[in-house]
Amino acid sequence: MEDKGEIALRKLEQTKKEIDIKIDTYFKQLDSLFKLLFTLVYETRLVSAIAVKDSTITRYFLADKGVTNSQDYINYCSEHPMAKNYNEEIKLSQEILNDISSDAYKNPKNFLFMESKKQFREVEMNQIIVNRMKLMIKRLENLDGQENSIEELKKEIELTEKHIKKLFDEKIKLNKREDKDMITKKTEADKIIKDYLDKNKEGFIERYRYLPIYDITTHLEPYIKQLYWEAKELYWLGKYNACIIICCVVIEAILKDVIRTKEKKQSVKIDFEDVINHCKTKDYIDEIDKVWLVYVKDRFRNPYIHSRLEDIIPLIITPGVSIGGFNPDVQMISAKTMPVLRDIMKPDFDKEESLKLFKETHKFIKKISEKHFNYYNKNEKNEKK
Repeated sequence: MEDKGEIALRKLEQTKKEIDIKIDTYFKQLDSLFKLLFTLVYETRLVSAIAVKDSTITRYFLADKGVTNSQDYINYCSEHPMAKNYNEEIKLSQEILNDISSDAYKNPKNFLFMESKKQFREVEMNQIIVNRMKLMIKRLENLDGQENSIEELKKEIELTEKHIKKLFDEKIKLNKREDKDMITKKTEADKIIKDYLDKNKEGFIERYRYLPIYDITTHLEPYIKQLYWEAKELYWLGKYNACIIICCVVIEAILKDVIRTKEKKQSVKIDFEDVINHCKTKDYIDEIDKVWLVYVKDRFRNPYIHSRLEDIIPLIITPGVSIGGFNPDVQMISAKTMPVLRDIMKPDFDKEESLKLFKETHKFIKKISEKHFNYYNKNEKNEKK
């Protein structure tokens, strides 16, 4: 027979489970109710804003024009500052409703972000209302006997602006809470970084020794120089995959900079292949450069950015033994039959290829900068003439 204490304990656990299930159900129902109320508020506001806009602008139109020609009315509504104000509110209400029905809103992980976004939208909405009341005051000041209405509107503006300040303060608190949740303590961060540096110091030094010395003395735009140093630092930090990608970015960046400078363009909105062809057509690069750039595009840029392992490491053949199979002899295994070989080999491949690519990238941007941005030598030649 069971002990009475055990029976009581089992009943208690069963009761607890039932209560937990009910609580979970109630919370889900409550969450749905809140969402429904929130949706109702903004749908009502949206309908109300449209209705009030139409009736208000109709009155202004009749007062200002004294006619009811439909085309004049449409033109009047599109230009009137009050109509623009209402249109802003309608658009914002619709955006809020779209947010409420989105998957992002339903995901609990996005709570802080969505809450912050909601508060920002509320600030925008209240600011629109303040602007509208100011427009009303401006209009009433030109009419007789409207002093009381003006005073009431000013009080409403004061209250609304206080509410906006309160919303801003809440948003700051929310941001601080979010930041606090994401920040590592300084002492812990200090220890982690020191341990990491001590552990990897020899590797950093050894890899740095094989990198070319920065000897590009001609002009480079600050953001291109920053990309260059990022690629260099990524290699000696042992971040080979990232180094390869940034090398490709700096190559494209300097070519686009040449096009912008030579052709006095604000922006160059063409893809990398078109950039290469354009530069060759304009003689900004020679045939050797073009062949190398196409190789970089096909061998590194596109495969790495789109994570196409089969293009990065197309052929791998290595000796191996089948475990649990009928053939215990050493066989040649290819990545075609065992794709995981590419994952295993990629870090070593990236290490070797990233150094080669960085050295070639260094030579290329040095050549391009000397050819197109060596202003000192150009001025010197002009002086000799």
